[in-house]
Amino acid sequence: MVGIVVLAVVSAACRPAATVPAPPPTPTAAGGGEATVAPMAGDQLETELAPFVAAELGIRGVAPAEWVEAKPGHFMPAVRADWDTRLVHEFFPGMTLRELVESLLLPVLKVEEWPSPVSGHPSARLPWNLYAIELTQRPLSGSFADVALAEINAGTYLVALLAPKNQRDALRQSIFLPALDALEPIPVEDPNRYVQDSLALFEYDRTAALDIEEVGTESRSGLTVTDFTYASPKGGRVPAMVIVPDDPGPFAGIILMHGMPGKRQHMTTLGERYAKAGAVVVAIDAPHARPEHLKRTNEPIAYTSQDREEQIQLIVDLRRAVDLLLARPDVDPERLAYVGVSYGGAMGGLFAGVEDRLQAYVLVVGDGGLVTHETGLDDVFRGLYSLPQEKREAWLEAMWPIEPIHFVGHAAPAALLFQSGRQDRLVPLPDAVRYQLAGSEPKDIMWYDAGHNLGGPSLRDQGLWLQQQIGIDAQALQ
Repeated sequence: MVGIVVLAVVSAACRPAATVPAPPPTPTAAGGGEATVAPMAGDQLETELAPFVAAELGIRGVAPAEWVEAKPGHFMPAVRADWDTRLVHEFFPGMTLRELVESLLLPVLKVEEWPSPVSGHPSARLPWNLYAIELTQRPLSGSFADVALAEINAGTYLVALLAPKNQRDALRQSIFLPALDALEPIPVEDPNRYVQDSLALFEYDRTAALDIEEVGTESRSGLTVTDFTYASPKGGRVPAMVIVPDDPGPFAGIILMHGMPGKRQHMTTLGERYAKAGAVVVAIDAPHARPEHLKRTNEPIAYTSQDREEQIQLIVDLRRAVDLLLARPDVDPERLAYVGVSYGGAMGGLFAGVEDRLQAYVLVVGDGGLVTHETGLDDVFRGLYSLPQEKREAWLEAMWPIEPIHFVGHAAPAALLFQSGRQDRLVPLPDAVRYQLAGSEPKDIMWYDAGHNLGGPSLRDQGLWLQQQIGIDAQALQ
């Protein structure tokens, strides 16, 4: 149902229930030991397996010693020519097996219907069900996927082996089945250490002059829209826009953040509607939309240290936008909020963990951040994964400590609103759920039967929510 659905975890799936056959009863071995699975055809390879720990996922297990870890729990051969072979370990908190299959595995593997399990495989720790899928759609055609899923109260575990059909049998015996037996849940990594180590990166001199330079002003049916720039504490100038109601006030204050790629002008219509609802609205350009970035690359993500510098700069520049609102006598300092969409929804989680002067954050179709967005199961043949190993590892090492999912749990006492679409292919449901679960209380979660563009009902809902938080007139958004 489109509209407000406030949940602690996901409660509805995206496809008809019939697409996911129920798993068979889990077999048990005589004497209480592990049950065995009959080996399939093919010679077993001699493969040295080494232990790994993915504290971010709350798991540890084994993987081929000579393979590289592309991201926590994801392994592939060191030779690029063999990248059609991969071993994936994942944990999806708060998700059922059915929800995981329908929201992520069906679209990623490009299959219309999920098969029945070929067998169970109870390890000492998890009740696995095994699935065998021959892939026929590009870019995975010619490959075979062995997938193991184990659903428990906390969520669903996944181990998957993607391999060429002529290697599948041998790799299944030597890598996939040992990986199932070895996978073990462990306590999830405490994200607080990243927050504590990184907060100083976002500090700046609040007493420094904003150095506002007006570019142009326009009157629009009861509103005044002004384009301007202000000085960034990290260098250069911040292109910005402020929309002010012509009434005397005092008003709430709202900061808007656009998506990627995008710029502040994409938020003009939304900003005008919020201004008519009784808010002074500020929108800025993210660093990736500014001339300095575009001189170096036409892509919003450079996969270099530039991305880290620009993400830090964005948060500092947003903090200066708070200073700008607080400097206005027509803005009530106790009625401030942030609304971010897509990339803005993700960066809002980082902003919320750093900035303590806002009362509310609306995070629309956001995920855990750029690392999350670039390392999903659907990203294995492009973007970050196309880089040489050393560049990929350097980028992950630089970006992971400032990933928004570490910070969104520190928004309190500010309130959080998460809005997500069940059919969103840019932010798959598992990524949205992880982000929501990481958020601090108080929080509300709203799901829509929509894709990345949630549509009009989501605006109505966020208006009603912000009316409660900062006293805007939600009727003006109808």
